[in-house]
Amino acid sequence: MADSTSPLLHEYFCPRTLKNLTLADEIESLDPILDSKVLNILPKSDTPQIFAACSCGSRSSLRMLRHGLEVEELVSSDLPGIPNAVWMTKKKEDDPYDSYIILLFVNSTLVLSIGETIEEVQDTGFLSSARTLAIQNL
Repeated sequence: MADSTSPLLHEYFCPRTLKNLTLADEIESLDPILDSKVLNILPKSDTPQIFAACSCGSRSSLRMLRHGLEVEELVSSDLPGIPNAVWMTKKKEDDPYDSYIILLFVNSTLVLSIGETIEEVQDTGFLSSARTLAIQNL
């Protein structure tokens, strides 16, 4: 057994340059998107653009994303306000698709079930009169 008064050996890790990998492509990251708006400000354009406030501090930027395809509205519903956050989750972890859309408002939580139609669910275990902080499958 080593003497407790002797100094510990230092181990150093010096990464080497890549030998078996070559950069093929890179995509500029939009993380984190702090806020976004969908607007149509370009004249003679039927396709709206997405404006996103990205990053923070000295690396923050305003990005404009334009679609190559037309935007098609699949669902429209009157909501009690503008959600602060939107979460999607599955019933079980191994389900292939999400089962619920959870909309978080300032003072409430709204749970929608995804199926043939999207419907509000009442008995979910969420307290609908309070804002939910986060959602995760266990």
